[in-house]
Amino acid sequence: MRNSHKYNTGRLALSAIMMTTALSSPSWAQECSSYIGTTVELTTIEAAIEQFAGVTPRDEFETSEQYEARISAATADSGPFIIEKSLDRERLRYDADRQVFQIGRFAFYNENMPVDELWSYGGPFHESGNYRNRMYRIDTVIRVDDQITGSYEAQNSFGTSAEVVQIDRVYWGIFERFASGYDSADLIPTGDRNHLGEVPVPIDEARSFRDESRLAFVVSPQSPWQISFRENYPSRPTIQNPLEVTAVLNVLFADIRCALLLDGTGRSVAAFDTR
Repeated sequence: MRNSHKYNTGRLALSAIMMTTALSSPSWAQECSSYIGTTVELTTIEAAIEQFAGVTPRDEFETSEQYEARISAATADSGPFIIEKSLDRERLRYDADRQVFQIGRFAFYNENMPVDELWSYGGPFHESGNYRNRMYRIDTVIRVDDQITGSYEAQNSFGTSAEVVQIDRVYWGIFERFASGYDSADLIPTGDRNHLGEVPVPIDEARSFRDESRLAFVVSPQSPWQISFRENYPSRPTIQNPLEVTAVLNVLFADIRCALLLDGTGRSVAAFDTR
């Protein structure tokens, strides 16, 4: 086990356990807090989605028995997986007088992905219901990549020209479920809308801790497992914003069980329950 950095493990564990037990049922809190002090094995979102690439609709020439056997084999290893997420380190603010990091809520989820496109007209789940009522959801964006795919000259009705850049905005994310409303759409429910908690770190180790820390989610994949989808209608460019953006969704469907704050070695120093 790698232990190149130590951050007063006893104090960290106590703090993190307090954050989980105060917010959730004992069973969930016990599961999440069990990660504290352990070095976890991380999986990329790409690898997790690829794990279920064999989950595809039943083929016309496939018997029910063959289909069920194929799906069973493709989903045999359903985790849990620990998936790393990019960290906005500005959301970790250090209080030098108290020697604690204050963890902002948006450290774990500060972006949205247009997952409602999956239920929109022409989307793969359109027939399952009215997507317009699906505004609130439990999900998280792991990463967003912008890929330039081309450009062209365009002109508005006043004769002003601009070069329009075509971009694929590629989302990698995890979707759990829709929520009933705004108040039930918090991924990590707490009484504080801005902060999740605090982690004590000695002042002489604080800078390296923030520079090297990482985030991760503990998830258990679930049906329909994964999907990749390119939206049908890109954004409309303007002279002020000459971008034609097409969303490309790569989504893992999973039960999001815990959120972890890791140090530079991959050791969990805090755990947050998502229940």
